[in-house]
Amino acid sequence: MPFIPVAIMIGAILYIISTVLTYTTFFSETVPAISRLEKRRGTLEEGVKNEVQLATAMEDQVEQETTYLSKLKVDIGEVKQELKVVKKNR
Repeated sequence: MPFIPVAIMIGAILYIISTVLTYTTFFSETVPAISRLEKRRGTLEEGVKNEVQLATAMEDQVEQETTYLSKLKVDIGEVKQELKVVKKNR
């Protein structure tokens, strides 16, 4: 009969040791991964800021080019009308 409590105590001690080892292993693997992710976050934030600036610049350029094209279309229409007038006067 005294073997049952001794076996339970040994099992409990082994379980505690296993749990502590699992926790320390997990902790020692997790901390470096978190550090790497924090460094990567900074790099990604810079990349996102750069992309936002680039996208804003491209939107501005597209807007300018659209305005330029609109003006060209108006100018082309005026030139066509002038050509019609010139052809009529010949």
